[in-house]
Formats: sequence, structure tokens, C-alpha cells
Amino acid sequence: ITIQSNLSYGDNPKQVLDLCMPKNIKTKTALVILIHGGGGDKSNYDSACKRLASDGYVAGSVNYREEPAPAYPRVIDDVRQALRYLRSKDNVNPDKTAAMGGSAGGYLSSMLGVEETDEKVRCVVNQFGPTDFTDPELLNSQIWKNKFFPKLFAKTYQEDPNLYKKASATTYVSANDAD
Repeated sequence: ITIQSNLSYGDNPKQVLDLCMPKNIKTKTALVILIHGGGGDKSNYDSACKRLASDGYVAGSVNYREEPAPAYPRVIDDVRQALRYLRSKDNVNPDKTAAMGGSAGGYLSSMLGVEETDEKVRCVVNQFGPTDFTDPELLNSQIWKNKFFPKLFAKTYQEDPNLYKKASATTYVSANDAD
């Protein structure tokens, strides 16, 4: 495999990714974008990136801008921009794309699979990421109220319930979404 590290997909220093590919690709190949959880780093998916490339896929492990608060919608814009960059590679089949991530990365993967945009992926692997920010269990969770919601939205649900609905992947689910 070949590995290219810290490729810039945007103007901000945090907007970098690692690209793992099989050597000597002769056809357009399926792509998997790997998205780390909140507070993580693209290096969390080093082994998955290499393993996917060994199995014949193009894989990109991305960083995104979490700071300053509010991180939403900037985090979605960043992963969408990274996906656009990866899909533009000569050896990537833009019709065969997947997103995989854990926690915040799972959430971002889900958003790439349900929002109606040109950057929509065809397959999503959400490893324990939230999908509905209006869920009463999440809204009543102390860690979400005190740590995650302030960082993500900088507003409470009571201050802007439409923001929480707009940010939820479940809001956009339709029949033509990712598998």
C-alpha cells in the first residue's frame, strides 16, 4: 500500500487527512472516509486505513475543526469538504463511497449518509454515535448537558430546539439514504 500523510483538504491547519491506497490501482476503486470521535485525531484510524487499503479500498482518515464552540455545523462542513477532496482523486469511484466513525465520527458519518448533498455517501458505519439530539435521554444526560451540547451548539435545547432538530441525522432519513 501507499500512505500519504497530512494532506491538506482545506485552508485551516486542522483540515488534514491521511490517504491510504493499494499500490498500482488500475481501476476506479471504492472509498472509505474514516472520521475520529470528538477530542480524537485521524491517527485513531491508522490501522483501519492501512487495513482497508490492503483489502483494495482507498481510505482517508480525516481531522476536522472542533474548536471554537459552537462546532456545529462547521464539523459537518469539514468532513463534507474532506469527502469532496477524496472523491476527486483519479482512482476513486465517486459512486462507491462509505463513511465510518465512532462517537462524534459516527454522527458525522451518519450525516454524510442522510443529508441530500452531492457529498452523500452510499454506506455508513456509525459506531455508537448519536443520531437524534432531540432524544429525551440525551437531553437529560448530565454529560451531554454539561460537556457535549455546549461544545457542539453553545445553546441549550430550550434556547433553540430547531437547532437540535436540524443537527440530528434522524431529521433527514429517507428511502434513498445510505445503507
